[in-house]
Amino acid sequence: MSDGAVVGIVIGALVAVGLVIGLVFALVGGDDEPETAGATDTSEPDNATTESSGPDDGAPDTSPPESAGAPDTSATDRAPAASSSGVEAVFGDADGFTFVQLSPEDLATAKREFLSADQFLEVAVEEIAVREVERDGTSVGAAFAVSLDEVLALAPGSEEMFLDGAKEGMGGAGEDLVLAGHPAFSGQTAGVPFVVSVKNGIFLFVVAETQSTCEQVMTELLGNVA
Repeated sequence: MSDGAVVGIVIGALVAVGLVIGLVFALVGGDDEPETAGATDTSEPDNATTESSGPDDGAPDTSPPESAGAPDTSATDRAPAASSSGVEAVFGDADGFTFVQLSPEDLATAKREFLSADQFLEVAVEEIAVREVERDGTSVGAAFAVSLDEVLALAPGSEEMFLDGAKEGMGGAGEDLVLAGHPAFSGQTAGVPFVVSVKNGIFLFVVAETQSTCEQVMTELLGNVA
């Protein structure tokens, strides 16, 4: 199998799974937030229970360190992932959009979707940075970024081959276009608009409610790529 064909398979899987994640955000995202809120409320009663035992001298002292430890641990877990991926910077300041980091639970669900879609991506998936895209506090889509070094380590090739392979992997879906002077292609799958692009070794994918929104978000992401 040629490098181009392998790249096509890899990128096709990436795009397809990205669309799945976008659909999950669009269809289930609203339900996840209440659940998350519920979970937080549940944890709060737990803390309250601890505080109830708090009148006991040992309980109050024990609970604060544990609470402090949990947030610190979560932050520590996220930090190595960010530093190892090297793509977190693309989700910096944006004009009109906010890139919201997923909760550990949602992120785990998203990565399970990747792994269930194609075991071949098991190595690269750990380096994929995923964000929910919001505008004025409302979710309008999702975006992810991954270093080509991670993906092309599985299927060596150039950026041009990567994009060509993506088009082949999507069965020719989408039209060629130029965003901020960089090659990209866009289209719809299952009625969901998306845009894919590559800049300076970073692969970017955006799925949103409209094609125009996809392009606006992609332009912001491309502007954040060093």
